[in-house]
Amino acid sequence: MAREFLSQPMGPSWKGTHDLIQQSLGEVSSSVSVAVYRKSEPELFRYAYEGQVSGGGASTSLETQYDLASLTKVLVTAPLVALFVERGWIRWNTPLREFFPVSPLLTVENLMAHHSGLPNWLPFFEEMRKSFPHLERHSLEEKQRHMRSLVFEVEPGTPKTLYSDLGMLLLGFMIEEVTGQRLDKAAQKYLWSPLGIKELGYRYIGKVRGPTWNIAATEDCPWRGKVLQGEVHDDNCYSMGGVAGHAGVFGTLKGVMQFVAGLQGGGY
Repeated sequence: MAREFLSQPMGPSWKGTHDLIQQSLGEVSSSVSVAVYRKSEPELFRYAYEGQVSGGGASTSLETQYDLASLTKVLVTAPLVALFVERGWIRWNTPLREFFPVSPLLTVENLMAHHSGLPNWLPFFEEMRKSFPHLERHSLEEKQRHMRSLVFEVEPGTPKTLYSDLGMLLLGFMIEEVTGQRLDKAAQKYLWSPLGIKELGYRYIGKVRGPTWNIAATEDCPWRGKVLQGEVHDDNCYSMGGVAGHAGVFGTLKGVMQFVAGLQGGGY
């Protein structure tokens, strides 16, 4: 049974979604948290369903953290780029070649629009595993440098609209060049701290912060040989240390809703 945390009535439009989530528990996912947000009713309701965070783990609650995966693009990379354009630090037509040895055809705008000609995804983690047989023993800086060299080698094809992790990886690297800070620190300084958000953050490999008991597990990974809990699921992000422009952020439902409210509040 779902637990309601904010006292708002469950309307008929929500009831169908509620029933579908209930049916999926234990089949599709063992842990589900849901929020409905409207600017006119910013605290409509939030739910944490009666599931398990992992086998034998804590019950799902509003404090449960999730691997937010590709929401990283929305929670970090895209808003930081837009903010820096607004401040005049970069331009929409800035070529990435101003920062890296990449094709002059790659610009901030076509990467943000997923219209760069870059492929949607490549298994960089396989090459990373060859170069670093024991990934966890190498520093974040070593892995980040090597991943940059792999991404920089990829040449764009004919521009077309294609959702691309590679474009967001490059924009994450560019943000680090613009700010002189690692991406996780730039996100904290320029986005999350000004919005008062404490429940979003990266968990980088080798120096994972805090306990994992209330972090929702993602899968039993065959090549890592364990259930992934508190460790980023995305293989490319994991292999580069857990900090990237396309994936890597963990957070709670509250943190995501604070971010949404912050963007709608006019501060950015």
